[in-house]
Amino acid sequence: MAQLLRSAAESAGATVLAVHIHGFEPRGLAGVAVLAESHLSIHTWPEVGYVAADLYTCGRCDPARAHSMLATELEASRSEIMEIARGGHGERSLGLVRLTSEVHEPSRAMSRTVERHG
Repeated sequence: MAQLLRSAAESAGATVLAVHIHGFEPRGLAGVAVLAESHLSIHTWPEVGYVAADLYTCGRCDPARAHSMLATELEASRSEIMEIARGGHGERSLGLVRLTSEVHEPSRAMSRTVERHG
């Protein structure tokens, strides 16, 4: 997922400063790519085939390119987008991007099983 967020940001024309992913127990994850132009964030619920993302960019970035890459790589069968105008300078952001899949087996990229030790 870290590489996917990095690639999605770069496809939008953004500069990636840092990426952090946190896995949840028993599965699912949350991640953020901190950008020079703002951020991309993602949360997954693999048990129901659902991903929510916030593609917040400014400048010449095109968040629709990041959305397209995420939808393709996560094998989304459906997506909903709410475009939000943020700031006062015409920045484009795609907030509340919902990607869903009717596939019963969650995409590997959506899920990270956390192993218990001890």
